[in-house]
Amino acid sequence: MTNPESSHSPGPGKAASNDALLAAIVASSADAIYSQSPEGIITSWNGGAEKMFGYVASEVVGKPGKCLVPDECMEEERVIINRIIQGETPAPLATTRLHKQGSSFDVRITFSPILDASNRIIGASMIALDSSQLGKDVQPTQDLVNKLDRIYNQVPGVIYQFVLRPDGTSYLPFASEAARQIFEVAPEQLREDSGFLFKKVLPEDMAAFQASITESARTLQAFHHESRVRRNDGTIAWLRGDAAPERLPDGGTMWHGYISDITASRRLEQKLVESAKLESLGVLAGGIAHDFNNLLTGILGNASLVRQELPPASLGQPMLEQIEKAARRAADLCKQMLAYSGKGRFVIQNLEINKLIEDTTHLLQISIAKNCVLRFDLAENLPVIRADATQLRQVIMNLVINGSEAIGNRSGVLSLSTGVARIDSEYLRGFRSDASPAPGDYVFVEVSDNGCGIDASTLTKIFDPFFTTKFTGRGLGLAAVLGIVRGHKGGLKVYSEPGKGTTFKLFFPVASGRAQDSANPFPYHAPYKGSGTVLVVDDEETIRTVAARMLERLGFSVETACDGREAMQKFQLDPNRFTFVLLDLTMPHLDGEETFRQMRQLNPSIKVILTSGFNEQDAVNRFVGKGLAGFIQKPFELAALTQAIRSILPHN
Repeated sequence: MTNPESSHSPGPGKAASNDALLAAIVASSADAIYSQSPEGIITSWNGGAEKMFGYVASEVVGKPGKCLVPDECMEEERVIINRIIQGETPAPLATTRLHKQGSSFDVRITFSPILDASNRIIGASMIALDSSQLGKDVQPTQDLVNKLDRIYNQVPGVIYQFVLRPDGTSYLPFASEAARQIFEVAPEQLREDSGFLFKKVLPEDMAAFQASITESARTLQAFHHESRVRRNDGTIAWLRGDAAPERLPDGGTMWHGYISDITASRRLEQKLVESAKLESLGVLAGGIAHDFNNLLTGILGNASLVRQELPPASLGQPMLEQIEKAARRAADLCKQMLAYSGKGRFVIQNLEINKLIEDTTHLLQISIAKNCVLRFDLAENLPVIRADATQLRQVIMNLVINGSEAIGNRSGVLSLSTGVARIDSEYLRGFRSDASPAPGDYVFVEVSDNGCGIDASTLTKIFDPFFTTKFTGRGLGLAAVLGIVRGHKGGLKVYSEPGKGTTFKLFFPVASGRAQDSANPFPYHAPYKGSGTVLVVDDEETIRTVAARMLERLGFSVETACDGREAMQKFQLDPNRFTFVLLDLTMPHLDGEETFRQMRQLNPSIKVILTSGFNEQDAVNRFVGKGLAGFIQKPFELAALTQAIRSILPHN
């Protein structure tokens, strides 16, 4: 509303006419129209105001307007008048006012600035409407509000308005009730400050999250972003925000949008990606396990035979030992890939982790560089854990060797410690999201080095089986570590700082009961002496040759066949003349499974030891209930072959 003195017109006569007309309109309006000075003094009062409030003009003009305002609304009135004086135009206000007789009533007031001839704000005009007279308009509006509330409450996400002030602070003037579930906070707690929400975003996601907000505010382009947040119970959730921005008069930005919890879909996506990785890795591991292990069988087998031919003091013994050591390390690569893909063989038993480490100490010492010092800090009286001894040895070996390689050529320290920890929701915050255990009691193994360390961006990728970096020591082995820890329902934490070193902390659930011996997979027996004829079937000549030499060393006569078809030709001549058959699983023309079936048809009592580069579980599953006598995994040495034969022919 404009003060009559501020009207601009071509001439004084016409201006006076317009002012008179305007004054007449105001005076005759049924709506309550009045004005106040910046100090809150009432400066005008029409007939509609007299009727609504009960005061005649002479009773209120020139007096403070607080007689119209209940005590609880005084601050509200003061803030609105100040905003008008500062040049803002507040939205209509639904509030309460007082009648002369002391009763209160609901009104809807529209505020406007009053300008003088120089366009300076000299006051504020108010048009007040009695809400009781607006029933026909208010009820449909309230019905619409109720419908919208029901919609907001049914939508499985947060409908919100987010305001970024010019000073960088922010708040949510509106958030639907779903904020209680998704943000774990009441909507009204966000109306002044949204800093609480930013604290829930994971630190590693915060930079990208803030950059998305800044870019959307700068360009006024739609905001789309996904971030991880940590819930009050320590678990990780994925949230996606989509919003449209608009510029506010004060230079701030308001987004109108929607936030949804996409944790379930992200987990499904992660499982699908992981499944694809595992499938690819399984195919790769199968090829390596067959072809590469065939080569390693020739290396290990011949080395073990030559070592028996040479006297213990021979200069060739140390070199043969190095050959065997290198071949076993190469064979471990296949086992690591199988472990990551979930196809590694687990023999679960109660273990004392300290004893397992002590039994492995010599192997650890000779596996690290001479410039590294290995220190132990093993807690006493640890509870047992349920685990596979071979897999845990592999984990500890991988981490210790990685630490040694990270230290490089300089002097360094490798520390290996154990202990017990209780994991609660707070402690869960430091775990990898894909290796986060359930709350409870755990035995931990910690391997630390003071080597080159790992930067934050690389740290998120080191467990990817296909990830490589220029620094040494952390590649495929860590993928296997992660797979083994998850297979034991354990947890994993990694701390690292470039130039200072890395710490891996592994957690395994505490078990009840006593420990079982896990020291030697090949217990000592008296020398074995066999007799009879053995048929060796393998498509690799190297395997046939080295297996035949081992069997002959044990006292057997040997015949060989290059595939299942040739094997059946020899077997059919006299199915009863072979003491047992050493049969490869994967061969051209006629594979091991079909060859085994045909042999059993001709001689149901024939003993067959299966050999394969695959692990025992995958290979033997095809022969369950079919009478398979034994299994030996490639690459094998004389001791392993002797053990397999002894298990089916103990008194040969």
